[in-house]
Amino acid sequence: YNATSASDVSVTPAWRGAIWHMILAGSWNYDSTADQQAAVYSAVSAAADKLRAITTGSGAYQNEADVSEPDHENSFWGSNYSRLVSIKRKYDPNGLLDCWQCVDWKGPSDARYRCYTQSG
Repeated sequence: YNATSASDVSVTPAWRGAIWHMILAGSWNYDSTADQQAAVYSAVSAAADKLRAITTGSGAYQNEADVSEPDHENSFWGSNYSRLVSIKRKYDPNGLLDCWQCVDWKGPSDARYRCYTQSG
């Protein structure tokens, strides 16, 4: 809330100049199998790949992004990423605060992320 300029926030600078904001979504029934759910993730991710191909240099908002984002550091935070890693390591030197594709996350091999499917 104390931001005095666009560079004072974590969101990728690409977000500021965007003329479109698109959200892709998929859904499944409550009783869908893991394979059916993975197929939905794959379809949404494939659609996002097509958009990435024609919007180089763009970005994504982490809370609405593809769970399989291939370049999350640039897509979510852009040129802000290294500064955010420095801040994270200063205030969380033991890496207690971690989440899927967050700043300085431990990666998909961490046991906490077993719930993510291989396709998503």
